Amino acid sequence: MVRFPDGTERSIVAYDIATVDEMAQSWDCSFKDLETSDYVVGQVWGRRGSNFILLDQVRERMDCPTIVKRIVDFSESGGAPQPS
Repeated sequence: MVRFPDGTERSIVAYDIATVDEMAQSWDCSFKDLETSDYVVGQVWGRRGSNFILLDQVRERMDCPTIVKRIVDFSESGGAPQPS
């Protein structure tokens, strides 16, 4: 059981990412690395049956070369969560 900040408790299911049926990446990009730029968000999602699981996410301000590097890194890792 997991206790949430509001005091409720729920059981959660832990999935082994090796058992997902499919994985996909999603990226929302901004191409300027400025203090006022929007964040770039990249996510790796897994599907197991009818359940969708967020496996990893990055949210940072990045320039275009950094975005490309992060996409390549995510792809080469096979979607496995990476240390920050």
